[in-house]
Amino acid sequence: MDIPVLAWILFAVIVVAAGVVAFAFVRFVFHAREPEKTFTSVVAVTALMFALFTVVLVPVDVYNVSSTSDEHGNARLSPADVSSRMTSVRDLYLVLYGVMLFFLFIAIPFAYFYYEEDHPDITVNARVASACKYSISVLVIVVILVVIGIVLSGAKPDVKDDQAEAYLNHLLDSETKTEASISFAIASLTVIGFMCVVTFTGCGFGAMPVAMIAGSIHLESESRDVTESLLTTKEKARAIQAKYISGRRISKKDQKALDMLRRSEKQLTRRSARIQATRNTCWAKMTRFLRPLQILFGIVFLLLTLFLTISLIIGGVDRLKHSVCGYNCGWVLSRPQISNPFDMLMVKLATVFPLDYVILLGVYLFTFLATAAGLVRVSIRCFCFLMYRVRKAATVPQGVLLSVVIISLAFMAVNVMFVQLAPQYALFGSQVYALPDGSTKPCSIEAPIEAGCVMSQVGRFVTRISIKFPVLGTVFFVGNAGVIVMTLVSMLIAALRGRETATDWNGSSDSDDDYW
Repeated sequence: MDIPVLAWILFAVIVVAAGVVAFAFVRFVFHAREPEKTFTSVVAVTALMFALFTVVLVPVDVYNVSSTSDEHGNARLSPADVSSRMTSVRDLYLVLYGVMLFFLFIAIPFAYFYYEEDHPDITVNARVASACKYSISVLVIVVILVVIGIVLSGAKPDVKDDQAEAYLNHLLDSETKTEASISFAIASLTVIGFMCVVTFTGCGFGAMPVAMIAGSIHLESESRDVTESLLTTKEKARAIQAKYISGRRISKKDQKALDMLRRSEKQLTRRSARIQATRNTCWAKMTRFLRPLQILFGIVFLLLTLFLTISLIIGGVDRLKHSVCGYNCGWVLSRPQISNPFDMLMVKLATVFPLDYVILLGVYLFTFLATAAGLVRVSIRCFCFLMYRVRKAATVPQGVLLSVVIISLAFMAVNVMFVQLAPQYALFGSQVYALPDGSTKPCSIEAPIEAGCVMSQVGRFVTRISIKFPVLGTVFFVGNAGVIVMTLVSMLIAALRGRETATDWNGSSDSDDDYW
């Protein structure tokens, strides 16, 4: 491959770092001490690694197209070399997304149902057979999506601008059947991914920085409050029981009150035990000294959240007002017409590689942390009903696997969000083309084909899907708006809620129920 060596060296380093991040997350929520749980850990870590790989490839993708021309719009490479580069990156995307589909529809369902069948009376062969049966039924879904992607040709762009229409038609005509089938499957899953991003990433974006700045209630103070509440609860229960010491039948009202007090007593007892366990950890002893650092990172994360949210809002308004054909082509933007701070920053830094790479990876890492924080805060739910709690070192295997599925789907959507967050940078990087008078203009869909503007692979994916299936493009557009709303609402709720208890930071709750 002839893509500059530095970009691939950095990619290799980041791939290793992504593996460390994946292992750290699984280790944080899950401790494997049994062979079956070790199998769950291996599947979860590997699946999460490949999900992160698809994200860290994006900066290489953008650098690939940025390096095809110089700052004067002169081509640095021959058309054959450009085609070779694009094919290399495209094939790597297809491999990574293909592996992701394997984990999402085969490996993870197999591990999930294999553990579900864990029972002393069920043999290993029976568990494997049952897990395979359920996994095949899940696999049918992706097969259907791939077939639909092959069969459906989608719509052609109806654009008033002739040059934009010519560029988009050229973009669609250059798509292979393999790309079309996998792209449709990925786009369909991205719709679910946006639900995950809105629910978990949006929640983390807003709540995590505010919670870090506010901090948590001191353990000693929390312990005193819990002890006092526990004593009060016990006294109330004894007072009710004293009324019926003679043996007469307890009234329904008092029985109901007594049951509630007993449940409250159990919850407070568990909470007291968690506080005592937390007080004895090294982390609790270090927290007091790390508090200034926590506030500093909280402020940085809050500013980053506001910066990204403002950029998303501007990108959304720009698409709404200046899309080349509105809903008919999925709100595709020919070129940014409203100044977007994040987009402007990334285009500027793209000329000083690898600064843009570092900044973008920092944003992706923050997005991952926000998604993980949202998972711990919300846990895994189905229509608001709790399925599995995500807790530090105490998440059940099924919860770990579903957490990885959620993060994987969320990062599919994050790559699509990136196109609205930084439309110029995500599609064309720092490319410009020369005008007849000798001046230059940033590359865009409106550029003539002979100008040689090359669109990134992530840009091609989003643009093709949005044009061929406008309803999916609209879902992507609305999903971005949902992230903005959830971020602002979560930030407001976290600010009004104030300081959390120390045990909340571990994803704990007053209930020991880990299952739906």
